[in-house]
This record gives sequence, structure tokens and C-alpha cells, in this order.
Amino acid sequence: MDFLGSSATPVNRITEVTRRNMVDALLMREDDYSGRLDVVSFLTRIWNLSAMPPTDRRERDLEQDFRRHIAWNDDGYDDAGLLYGKLNILRCPDEQFGKFLAECVHPMVRPDAAQTAELLTLFNGCLAADGFIIVESSRLSGYPVYEMTQIGSPLAVKAQHYDVALSFAGEQRQYVDDIAKLLSAANVSFFYAPYEEAKLWGEDLTEVFEAVFLHGSRFVVLFSSADYARKMWPTFERRAAVEKAMSQNQAYILPVRFDDTAIPGVRETVGYQDARTKSPQDIARLILLKLGRPAS
Repeated sequence: MDFLGSSATPVNRITEVTRRNMVDALLMREDDYSGRLDVVSFLTRIWNLSAMPPTDRRERDLEQDFRRHIAWNDDGYDDAGLLYGKLNILRCPDEQFGKFLAECVHPMVRPDAAQTAELLTLFNGCLAADGFIIVESSRLSGYPVYEMTQIGSPLAVKAQHYDVALSFAGEQRQYVDDIAKLLSAANVSFFYAPYEEAKLWGEDLTEVFEAVFLHGSRFVVLFSSADYARKMWPTFERRAAVEKAMSQNQAYILPVRFDDTAIPGVRETVGYQDARTKSPQDIARLILLKLGRPAS
């Protein structure tokens, strides 16, 4: 029986290969895909189980069917049986599959930032081949809420693409370059202009930098100095970052000082790190901790 209401296979862009790779990876994790919810409560966030016919005629709907047989540990009602067998997740519409992925990283389901980051890396690594991406679409009590969208869509352009964006003056490039290498080794998603030469070539840099520093990163690490304060592009990046920081009630700009130059829009009371006493390794470790990741 097709529990999605149609015997016809929908035309999907997310292939069964991509879907199985992701679902198998989810099922192999130590943490449940349903997070802190029980499995049926999680699945009802994606499928309207109470309006779907049961496989057991003694039950009034699929939700009651699931609850009874899961409690009894019946065959076919384990995680793989539910997703692959009962819900046919390999062939459900792309929109519904995307909803399943987004709910796996919803703050109601999974409040752990490190686990969420791991799953986003998994999902987006697989989805990219089929032209989709999971991005932040809104906030709930300060936590990001995610949505699947096509790569290049307006939502994808405005959404957060990077964990960290690095804003600096060229005079401090060697120090920042060392940090970028360490972040790359730690598989952090970050924006560092010298690594983006091909992407930036021929583009309107004001639009690109606004997308990154205003909309496109979780944090901006701002390397402040006298050189930073007087230069055009760092000033543009800083203004975009300050605008974003003013629109939210949590940390966004993470200052690293090379000297005591005041940077407009960055209050002196904001906690900072000092490049005169901390090495690039120290700063990279602190960035990882700020992201909720192991800093080994």
C-alpha cells in the first residue's frame, strides 16, 4: 500500500541513491534521527499519520498503528521498516523528504549545536549533487530553523552559507591565513576572500560581501587594526556585519584586536581576543568552541 496517497511515483530531483545514502547514515548514528522526541511524535511533524489508513485493521489510523506495533517491537516497525517500508521515503515527494531532513535539525528535535552541524554537513554534502541545500530560514527562541531549498534560490542566497566569515585588512593576511588553514583542516565552513578568487572574479563585490557579512554567516570574526579602520573593503564588510549584529540579540561579531584602534559600530564593551597575546592556533581553537565543536 502506498501511504502517500498515490500509486504513481512522483517526479523527484532528489534521487533514491542520494536519499538512501542520507537515511542509512542517519540510521547508523548513535543519536536517533528523532532526537529528543519519540519516533511517532517526530514522524507526525512530517506525515499526517492520523489521516492515513493503518496496516492493522484493528487500528483507526496509521499513528495508532505505529504506536501499538512499535511498543510491541513487531517486525517491520523498526526505524528502517518505518522509513523505507511504511512511509516509502525513497519515493516520497522532494518537498516531503526535505521536510524530513529539516525536522531532523529542528531545535525542538535536536538542540545540540554540534549534532546539528554534523547533520547539516552530511545533508548538504549529499544534496548538492541534486541541486538542493538545507539553509536557515528563520529563528525560534534564538535557535535556527532550517528549510530545504534549491541551490541558487532567493532563500539560499540570503541564508547562512558559512559558519564563519573572516573580515581583515591585507596587512594582517599572514595571521588570518594561518587561521583559515586550521579552520579548513577542521572542516569548518568559512568565507575567506583569498580562497574565493574564482567565485569573486567578475562579480559585483558589494553584492557578494553584503550577502556574506549581512546574511551569509553565523559569525563574523573581525580582525581590527588601524589598517582595518582606514580601508574601503573592510569598512564595507564591517558595516554589513554591524547591521546584522544590531538586528539580533546574540553574539555575531567576534573581534580580534591587533591594536587598540576603535572600530565604529563595535562597542568597547564587546568581549574580544587579542592577537598580540594569542596565536592563530589559539584563535582557531576559540572559533571551534564558539561553534560548539571539539577544539582538539
